[in-house]
Amino acid sequence: MVASQKLFTWAAIAAIAAIALATNSPCFAEQVTPSRDVQPNIQGPLKLADTDFWGNFKKTKPDVLAWISSHNFRGLLIDAPQHVITSAHADIPVVGYFARSLRDDLVINQEQSMLVVAVDLDSFLVRVGPAFQRDKAPVPTANSNRAAPADGMTVNAFEFDLRLALELPYTSARFHVTTLLRDFVSNGAIINVTHSSSTEASIAPIVFDTTPDRRGLPDYHRRTHSPALPKQDGIDFKIVNTRNGPEMRGSYRVTVPRNLIIGNPSSRVRLTSPKHAKPTAIVPINFVVTGHEIAGPWVLTVNAPSYEPIDNPSEQLQANGYFTLGPKQLANFPQQAATYYVTAFAGPVQAGPYKWVVGKKLNRK
Repeated sequence: MVASQKLFTWAAIAAIAAIALATNSPCFAEQVTPSRDVQPNIQGPLKLADTDFWGNFKKTKPDVLAWISSHNFRGLLIDAPQHVITSAHADIPVVGYFARSLRDDLVINQEQSMLVVAVDLDSFLVRVGPAFQRDKAPVPTANSNRAAPADGMTVNAFEFDLRLALELPYTSARFHVTTLLRDFVSNGAIINVTHSSSTEASIAPIVFDTTPDRRGLPDYHRRTHSPALPKQDGIDFKIVNTRNGPEMRGSYRVTVPRNLIIGNPSSRVRLTSPKHAKPTAIVPINFVVTGHEIAGPWVLTVNAPSYEPIDNPSEQLQANGYFTLGPKQLANFPQQAATYYVTAFAGPVQAGPYKWVVGKKLNRK
């Protein structure tokens, strides 16, 4: 598949306010209003039939470009077939459009930096990787002496093979797919893959251990500074700098499948801390980090417990709860001084990006 094809440039679009992508603030991290447009999590925004994704996804290009123009949209818009049968197709196409300002176009290399995230909706396991095959040659840096372009917008269509990008096995699965590029986060697309073999991929159990460190972290109960629970399915989190290092404080409300409910015969959860209160479900929340200059990715999975009462463990549960993580739990996050963006995924639920600025002196005691 061709990774990307430039379509046109709009020099006549009204001026778009510049967005600050760096900060001089000494703060470790800050919550910001997402600076890019994120489409609602809907299936089929490009209005394509499943068969169109193999070779004919640009049939709705005029309508898509008209919508982008009329809404001054900047961001990633993706789509994918709702159903893929492996006996008919070896690949899993994901297609889309990337609209950005001419200023962003000057410094962003989509082919080198765009990531794809696929969350298995039955297990909540996540796979993350580059959407395109990255070149071995170094990525050219922006020329600071180059004159700034006029206000305007450029749009390109793109396509890639999800199976190739993430080395997906040939098994039946349901995926929630999203793309990330700096602080651009696309809408989600749900793909149902059907494999002719009835063999299911083995899924490792979730081992849940509540043993805290000497600072009492991780903590999965509400604290004074914990964000309020979302009123509907969602994740709310923030990263703050303390004298002991960074802390992530969050809350969530997520509908989980039966295999994440404790007490269900198909449950994958294994408890290792019987002295503590027994949760009713475990929710794997995956935090994916990409950088302003370095694409990454960095991935952290938090197996957050829910203590929400449940009457029937054979049914789905809308789990909710809190989490507070300290420097020890965040040790695998990037430490190089730079600007990063953190997006959270739990099944079909996604939240972010959260702008995270790492200073030159990062305290990780």
